[in-house]
Amino acid sequence: MFSINAAPVDACMPVPCSKCSKTTWAGCGNHIVQVMSQVPEAERCTCPRD
Repeated sequence: MFSINAAPVDACMPVPCSKCSKTTWAGCGNHIVQVMSQVPEAERCTCPRD
């Protein structure tokens, strides 16, 4: 059984950064360009990834 609203396990998605609250990404890493291309440059997180 599956949920229609569930995101694929390997998808990337925009999420707020826990340090600066700007937008970063979470997920598999294969879709970063697609996710971040929708975020204005000024709203993108530039914090180093842990």
